[in-house]
Amino acid sequence: MTFSIRGQELDIEAVEDTVDVGDDMVIKVYGDPNTDYYLTVTGVNKDEPPGIDKTENVEALDEEGKAADGTPNLAAWIRTEDEGLAEVKIDTTGADDRTYTIYVYYLPVKKDGTLLTPITEFVKDSDIDRSKTEDYEDEDIQVREPTVTFDIPKSVTIGENVDIKGTISA
Repeated sequence: MTFSIRGQELDIEAVEDTVDVGDDMVIKVYGDPNTDYYLTVTGVNKDEPPGIDKTENVEALDEEGKAADGTPNLAAWIRTEDEGLAEVKIDTTGADDRTYTIYVYYLPVKKDGTLLTPITEFVKDSDIDRSKTEDYEDEDIQVREPTVTFDIPKSVTIGENVDIKGTISA
């Protein structure tokens, strides 16, 4: 018989605290095995939003944008695996340069005092009453524009071939 010892608390961790526009934000959620959690992305510019990708651990995705005033894919119901881990990827291809806060909730309670219905119901993050919600965690990730650095000689002779080298952070 094999079993693992783990903490009982919900935890969220960013694989990287800063990513370039175009790279995925990767979030790891640690919780109870085979359990549903509600995940939201906040701090979003509606004109340049990121989007949660439909991956193995995403049970239901807010494709209609109910949780974000019509902006889709900013909320999802995720499910942890047997080890109590869920990995979520958030696409930043169309996102702007800013810091996003990702929240994950266990048994989220709405401001009207009722539980959010797992898998089928999506609400704005501001409609969740954190004081009544059993457990939640958040993580900040900064998305930045890629930077380009050139390595160019300071002086050259006319007619000489010049090698220009460069790197990009993305």
